[in-house]
Amino acid sequence: MALGWLSNGSRALLQATLVPASDRQINTGRIHELIAPRSRPVRPIVSDIRAWMIAEMQAELKALRALLQPGVL
Repeated sequence: MALGWLSNGSRALLQATLVPASDRQINTGRIHELIAPRSRPVRPIVSDIRAWMIAEMQAELKALRALLQPGVL
């Protein structure tokens, strides 16, 4: 059992090495942001990594909906 942000614990929840101890969940409203410099264009690899990160987290959130309370994610 651990307290933590979903982004840090999602993989462990999906692998069942971490399980919800309670139905109680708190949405902190915290987010992760990738910030690009304004002084130069973003390299294509950076855009590719960004797209991959978004797709991975979306897939994990979709899979976690079955484990967690509806409406929290």
